[in-house]
Amino acid sequence: MHICIFLYFSVCTTNPQLAMEYRFPFRIGIIGHQSLTDAEKIYVSKEIQKSIVTVQRSVENFRKKKAIKSDFFICGISTLSEGAERVFASEIINLPGVLEVVLPFRKELYIEDFWGEGSKTEFQNLLTYDAYPVVLDNSHTPDKNLCYYNASKLVI
Repeated sequence: MHICIFLYFSVCTTNPQLAMEYRFPFRIGIIGHQSLTDAEKIYVSKEIQKSIVTVQRSVENFRKKKAIKSDFFICGISTLSEGAERVFASEIINLPGVLEVVLPFRKELYIEDFWGEGSKTEFQNLLTYDAYPVVLDNSHTPDKNLCYYNASKLVI
């Protein structure tokens, strides 16, 4: 199994003094396989943990090299689809980090695509960690394939 994690860091300010003194998010987005065995979930979890530690060290080294005083926090972006994305969301919450959720379309329609009540409950529980999830298409009849594509693009 291969894990590919795309990372980006952005400081949204033109004021260099502000960039030197405040806390900024370091956003990590992940998309991955939906069908994972329990053993694969454990493997993915460990790989995500290692990747997050690597990110934290890299950002800290960059801050020291550039003498940047501002701190950062890890922010995970996820659609909370089954499998790897939920493992990732759980790891972000356990850091503790901030979870940002991107829903391809309305929650009531999205949840219909999940496999079983346990999956729906897990989704609802993880969703509580973002008070304001982004909903890409709020219509009652979204083009699901296009919405899934756009959500994945936004996450990574």
